[in-house]
Amino acid sequence: MKTIQTLLAVIFVEIVTARLLAQQVPLLSPLGNYVGGSGRVLVSSDYAYFSFSPRHAVSSFEIVDVSEPANAKRVGGYCCIGIDVSDTRGLRMAISGRFGYAVNGADGLHIIDISVPATPQRVGHLDFISADDVVILSADDVVVRSNLAYVVGNGLKIIDISSPETPRAVGFLDNIWGDRIAISEDHVYLAGGSASSIGGPALSIVDISIPEQPRRVGECKTRDQIWGVTISGRYAYVAEGDSDNSGLLEIFDISDRLAPTLVGRYATSGIAKSAVIAGNYAYIAVHGDGLQVIDIRNPAEPRDVGGNSIFSVGEVAVEAGKLFVATDLEGLLIFNLYTPPPQLRALGWSSQRGMRFSVSGEAGQSVQVQ
Repeated sequence: MKTIQTLLAVIFVEIVTARLLAQQVPLLSPLGNYVGGSGRVLVSSDYAYFSFSPRHAVSSFEIVDVSEPANAKRVGGYCCIGIDVSDTRGLRMAISGRFGYAVNGADGLHIIDISVPATPQRVGHLDFISADDVVILSADDVVVRSNLAYVVGNGLKIIDISSPETPRAVGFLDNIWGDRIAISEDHVYLAGGSASSIGGPALSIVDISIPEQPRRVGECKTRDQIWGVTISGRYAYVAEGDSDNSGLLEIFDISDRLAPTLVGRYATSGIAKSAVIAGNYAYIAVHGDGLQVIDIRNPAEPRDVGGNSIFSVGEVAVEAGKLFVATDLEGLLIFNLYTPPPQLRALGWSSQRGMRFSVSGEAGQSVQVQ
């Protein structure tokens, strides 16, 4: 009789566990949204900088107050950077303190005072075209640290921005190409190339400890064209995809920058356009298939834990415990970060104490057992 009771108790616990996990649908639901712009987002403090696509003939961005996600609203904008309408890259931007640093092709580096969000003003500019109209650098992306801006395109240009009104180039590295750039400590990581380009797609590692003399020290060959790269700790997370709409996230151990190694891969449901890391999870923008959340606690075996596939995503950003998603059609969506569902574990059953089990999860979660 005791064996039968124990078996029934275990079966009941398994049923309760199934019901509990089924109630925790791994679908992220937006807290709020802002309809406008398309494709790219950068967040700093209470403001999101949301860019327009190049089809508008000028590259521009809107400033959106996101301090109350359910009531996100436009407070200002900037629309002065020229663009060749045949150029599909669009504006890229970095924020540091009271300034925004924007690049777009050969139009140079624009330094914009954003301390008054309602009226951002350009205060400085460095041209990327020489006096005889030769393009020195066609820029694709920019990052900023301390008093230096790092601009990548058909080369890497390092710019002293200690005086925003008069930025000046201090270092340059040619024979290198990058569409995206990330920075960590004394190195920048340049993502460039495609399967059809000479050498194929790769993540190049450049030592910038001496700004006047940047030098390439390492390289990670990737499977597909790189659309985004982010650095977290000892790992580089590379968002990739090819023309057949296949995509993946590749994870490289970069603790030895002279010899980085591939440690894990996760195949996405479409082209992985960008990725950000928050805690134990990677948030991947998947073209045509929304947002995917990946558990990266074991980099060798990343696994899917949730997401939202009802919109097409261009880029993702994380700020102050919130996830900001720039979509192709729905505008800017704002989410809470992913929280894993509580776990129920059977501890045993006895005729004296009845059924015992434990529940574990994030603080503040509620559990209903019936």
